[in-house]
Amino acid sequence: MKKITLAIGLCLISMLSISCNSKDKCIQDFDEMVTDIELNSDYYTSEDWEMVEASYEDFLESIEEYQDELTTADYKEIGRITARYHKIILSMTSEALEYGIDASSSYMEGYMEEMGDGKDIDVSDEDYEAAMNDALKAIDKLYEEYETDYLD
Repeated sequence: MKKITLAIGLCLISMLSISCNSKDKCIQDFDEMVTDIELNSDYYTSEDWEMVEASYEDFLESIEEYQDELTTADYKEIGRITARYHKIILSMTSEALEYGIDASSSYMEGYMEEMGDGKDIDVSDEDYEAAMNDALKAIDKLYEEYETDYLD
């Protein structure tokens, strides 16, 4: 797995840092980078995502050098590629949120089963509120882990 991570990182870094010697090449490299992310993001580790973010920032800096040369068509193409990149990021965020909701639901189910111990009991509002607060804390923890791994 570390070999894959290293290969992905080297590929992303080399795409933007070495060959961005014209605006067209810079846009082409950005397109290739996003295509690579679309094809391989399921296998990315948190280190890979850090490299992706760094490569994206490198692209933004590189394309800025050609700002005076960019045409309306160039801006349109950059916008299209950027939208593809953001769709990937939003998809990951959506999946993490869905996971958090599923985990919270499972947490509450387990909590309520244990509280009831298989018997019908009347749970007070305070106990229910405490359980919900615990579930929300669990969701917050999951989101913080996701944020640390993928969004920082």
